[in-house]
Order: sequence, then structure tokens, then C-alpha cells
Amino acid sequence: MPSLSVTGLRLGEARNLELQDVDLPTGVLTIRGAKFGKTRLVPLHPSTCAVLAGYLARRERHWAGRPVSSYVFVSSWGNRLDGGDIHRTFYRLSRQIGLRGPGDRHGPRLHDMRHYPARRIIPTCGAAPALLGVRLLDPPLAHAG
Repeated sequence: MPSLSVTGLRLGEARNLELQDVDLPTGVLTIRGAKFGKTRLVPLHPSTCAVLAGYLARRERHWAGRPVSSYVFVSSWGNRLDGGDIHRTFYRLSRQIGLRGPGDRHGPRLHDMRHYPARRIIPTCGAAPALLGVRLLDPPLAHAG
């Protein structure tokens, strides 16, 4: 789920993202039912749009003619990804690349990824944050977890 590290989405928001919520021509994700039940718009960097477009094209080819969920990120069965599976995969991969020791119970968490974009990526989106009414140091992102 590369969207977490480049968009600031919460895991649940990424898991609940549906195809109708992705607007690649304008470079915006619509996040429905975000924290406190709100809907928000998330600007995407052009490079993120390109990667997401490639993923969606591969997803469409893979599932052509077969039933699949309307969620953007789906399992090998075509259903929405399971949160526990995502966490276990992240922990396994973080051990493989040395972010965690083999027996470590603490280390980087997926949720930590959502704070990086606010400082590094959103400012590179040009006018998009201002057009969407996004403040670069939005207090809810800073402390609402």
C-alpha cells in the first residue's frame, strides 16, 4: 500500500478507498468516512498519480471478466485487504530490510508513515493544497493520530 507513505492516509482510509474515490485527471483522492466521519480531499503528486494509474491498469487486466470488489486495494481473492494481513506483512518486511530485529516487538509502525507526507510531500504539490483548502501544518494531522 504505497499510498500510506506518500499521501498521509490512515490504514483504514486506504483500505476503504473505492475506485469512485480516485480522480487521477485532477490528482485528488476523496476520503469518505475519515476520522470523526468527515470527508476530505487529498491531493496527489503527479508521480503518485502515475504509479496509481499503473496499479489500476494492472488491477483491471488481472480481474478482467471476473468478480472483484470496488475497493482500490484488493486481496488475491478480489476482496478488500485485511488489516491484520497488512500489519503482518509490514512487520515481516521491516524485519527483512533491517528496520526491526527478528524478535523485536517494537519498531516502525504503518501509522508512522502518515506523518511523513505533511512535512515532505504536500509542499511539492504546487497550488493543489491551497485549492483544496488544505493547510500545510493542519493541526488535526499533527495530533489527532
